[in-house]
Parts: sequence; structure tokens; C-alpha cells
Amino acid sequence: RRRRSEHFPGLLCVRRWSDTGMDNSKRWGKQGSGAQNTELGATTWTFPFVTVDLNVMSVMEKRSLANLMEVAGDRDTAARLRREAETRSARIHEFLWNEAKQYYFDREETTGRFVPVFAPTGAYPLLLVGLEVGRYEAILGQLFNPKRFFAPYPFPSLAMDDPDFRPADSYWMGPTWYSYNIYILRALFRRDPIVGSARVRFFLCAYKREVLCARYVI
Repeated sequence: RRRRSEHFPGLLCVRRWSDTGMDNSKRWGKQGSGAQNTELGATTWTFPFVTVDLNVMSVMEKRSLANLMEVAGDRDTAARLRREAETRSARIHEFLWNEAKQYYFDREETTGRFVPVFAPTGAYPLLLVGLEVGRYEAILGQLFNPKRFFAPYPFPSLAMDDPDFRPADSYWMGPTWYSYNIYILRALFRRDPIVGSARVRFFLCAYKREVLCARYVI
């Protein structure tokens, strides 16, 4: 209940950086962990945030629990969890899509403002049902834009065209992490195995080569 949003019905919010695993991400503005956040430019957004990744992963959790309940013979609970997952998916599409920027963004809980940070987690709704074809294509356009996310090691933790992008030794301010990319790769392969495979194959190979190098790929 502590995570429930008061302004975006059906969605969850993050109240501090330590709840996220992305300690010093620009998504948290100057309230993130580490000195690098204090060096950011004009960042006026503050906690709590209704985040794309928390809500999408909550949907995935409900789906998985529903499958477990089905196996356990509790069909009523399974049906309820699936309804809840569908409802939250719909709310994500309704509240977190920015039509002007053609991407999904976090929102500031208190003001409702979109957090103006292009993050790879904005592509997580590729995992949801109900994603419109136009939005699917728009997300692909962002991911495979060589000036934004299609880096030599895609998809970086902060868009390359962000003024605070730092590709090395900066944790969540630019380096590529496999931990969040796995969800994007999973979505791409699930939605279009042929296209997804062709577009990310070299990334997987690059990751294998650099798996021990924490400067650019973590």
C-alpha cells in the first residue's frame, strides 16, 4: 500500500533511490545516490516517482503468480491476478506514454509532470499486452536511433544525446548494464524473433567480449 500512487490510480510509485537499484540514475534528479547527481544541470523533479519499470515488472509478477495459482488449482486467484495485471497494463499505457516525445516516461507523483529523461526502461512496455502498433514502432525507433540508444553496446542506461551522458565509470549515467537490457531483449525476441535477433545479435556478441570490463558494459 505504501507504494500505491495517489494521483495515478492503479499504479505504483518509488519513494527513494535506494528502492530502485539504479542508485545515481538521472531519473532521480539530484536526489540520487552519489556526487555525480549533485553535478547535474537543471533537474527540478523530486521523489516520489511513478516509474515505468516498477509498474511493468509488477504486471509481470502478477502474470507469473497467476500461472503458479493455475498450476496449484486456485483458478479464482489466478483469474483475479490476471485481471489486475491487465488493469495495470492499461494504466501504464494511459498515464506513462508521452505522445509528444513518442516514448514512455516516469512521472513525478506530486505534480504529474513527465520526468524529461530518456531511459531504456521506457521500452519496458514492449512486454505488455495492449501496446498499439504505432507505439511499438515508435519505441523501436528510439531504441535503434544511433544518436540515442543504439550505441556500440546498446542500450545505455542514459540516452547518448542527454547532456549528462557519461559512457564510462558512472554507474547509471551512461554505461550499459545487462541486468535491465535482458527485459528489452526478451520483449524484442517475443514480439518479433527474426527482427529482434537480427538487430541485437551483435550486441550479445559484444557483451560476451566485454563481460569482464565494467567500464562500458556492466
